[in-house]
Amino acid sequence: MKSFLNQKRIFEPEGMCLLEEIRAYDGLVEKSLKILHYGFLETIINFSPETGLFLDVGAGTGHLAVGLAKLCPNVFVVAIDLSENMLLVAREKAEREGVLARIAFVKADAKRLPFPDETFDCVYCHNMLHHLPEPYLLLSEIKRVVKADGAVLVRDLIRVSPFERVIHVNVFGLPYTKLMKKEYSDSIKAALSREEWHELARKINIPGARVTYQFLTHQSLERPSARRRTSYFRVPVPTFLRPITRFYISRPGDMPLLTTRKDLSRRLKTLLKAAILAPSGDNLQPWRFRVKNEEEIDLFFDPQVDTSFFNFRQYATYIALGACVANLKYLLGQENIEHEFIFSEAREDGLTKVGTLKIKWPGQHFAFKTSLEESALFKRVTNRKPYNKINLGSEGLRPLLSPFKGGPVEVKLLTGEALQELAELIYLADIIRVERKDLHEFLHATIRWSKEEIDHRKDGMPLETLEAGRAGEAILRLTRPWPVMKALSRLGLSRAMAAHTRMLTLSSEGVLAFCPEDFGPRGFFETGKTMERLWLLLAQKGLAAQPLAAAPLFLLRWRAGRFFDFSPRHQAILHHLERGFERLGLDRCVMLLRFGRAAPPKTRTPRKELASFLLK
Repeated sequence: MKSFLNQKRIFEPEGMCLLEEIRAYDGLVEKSLKILHYGFLETIINFSPETGLFLDVGAGTGHLAVGLAKLCPNVFVVAIDLSENMLLVAREKAEREGVLARIAFVKADAKRLPFPDETFDCVYCHNMLHHLPEPYLLLSEIKRVVKADGAVLVRDLIRVSPFERVIHVNVFGLPYTKLMKKEYSDSIKAALSREEWHELARKINIPGARVTYQFLTHQSLERPSARRRTSYFRVPVPTFLRPITRFYISRPGDMPLLTTRKDLSRRLKTLLKAAILAPSGDNLQPWRFRVKNEEEIDLFFDPQVDTSFFNFRQYATYIALGACVANLKYLLGQENIEHEFIFSEAREDGLTKVGTLKIKWPGQHFAFKTSLEESALFKRVTNRKPYNKINLGSEGLRPLLSPFKGGPVEVKLLTGEALQELAELIYLADIIRVERKDLHEFLHATIRWSKEEIDHRKDGMPLETLEAGRAGEAILRLTRPWPVMKALSRLGLSRAMAAHTRMLTLSSEGVLAFCPEDFGPRGFFETGKTMERLWLLLAQKGLAAQPLAAAPLFLLRWRAGRFFDFSPRHQAILHHLERGFERLGLDRCVMLLRFGRAAPPKTRTPRKELASFLLK
């Protein structure tokens, strides 16, 4: 059933090329697709500057380019397409509408754009990606030729299940001719699924761009220009079409403007670099900062950065933001700088604000003496190697745990028999993790497989950080396709991988369990702060640590009543898992951290440039 619902892309047959075919197609588009064009045109205009050079990628017969030139007299459009006949029809249209002088029609390959870097104030592309076997190449070119503060708008169909496709074609395509319905169906088959679109957006990593959806049919990757027009422009649309057109309009006010802040003082740069050394789910780095002035920094996160099954209600992201604040407080505390973080949750422009850091600098020209590279902040790293027990005992561990007594998060230590029982529960949770298609695909999407990908993305997990060894890395590469992983799991691979996690747990000196009083966003935020503070203490003592997130994060979803998010087999495992956590007194546990002595990891996870996290 799942394979039926999640069919792979089926590329469209060769399109029309004869001039008479294209003229006929243009007439049908003019008659039947006005709503899509009106909506996207209004989006382009309001995301972009009032003046400048715009690029229309895959212009076809020129509906958007001509409409844009007519409505925006201070814009010059370069319209490219591979079909000379398409461009001929587009050129005729521009001449009829009196805008030919402000549109340059160019035959060009969208995968190899003949323009210098950072040329255009806006680049847009409509319903073209489904024609390309490798859409990443097109997006790479768009990213290259758009200015750093320019608008990016890429919109295409969503590939849906065969059943949904029939509904889309026969309901949304009701006014279409028989030929147009067939082409519409073929285009849906060739489009990207929502998951593939998200992964493409994550892979291309255009600063400030985010995925949006238009009605049930289209998905977009959009970034407003930092120089966009200040007053909203309404495209003249027939009154009877305006209500439907709204479904295809994105509003730039719903999105943040990311800019490169070049005016940060040296001390603020140091402070924020400390913050982004914090751990986050699969190293996706969801934090964003708005520097209001030298003494106040607002902290946000982007909820679209981590949409994995693990990140239920963004709880894992709140933990990451808490760790981020712990790093800020650590560095300020090292130099006895008075400060306060005020937790205050709010939604702003599609982001979630979690609070404000207020700082009282000791002097106008204060500079940090602490070196980040020599501090615990840099030494703290996820280490997935087997550990050696060091037999600290309760006396040796008491100084580590005593600062957290009476805090908002109870920290429990599991060693001995409790550790052995916990290892069995972690084994069961890992079976679920390995056997879920969504988590398998998300994991492989966040692994960075080559040095080039690591250097380009600066997020996710370099393959070496998994400490899988040559054999393990070969298995990871082999099982990237889900059908391979599914088949091998039936032969016992899922149990073998889960057994490896159990072995790692049992090799540890102990496991720390974090149990907040509050089960809302504030509680998870405080959990992140507490975990990171303890992790930094462990790093100072030369100890290794690794979060064990699967079991507690599965149970969060389970205890929220989301039973049917799991298969019947996994439901049975979760019943056992829940009882086991209760026996260990971990009914409020939301995160686990194993620790012990270990050799340093082969490599550490990278971090993006600070500028990519700064809000205007």
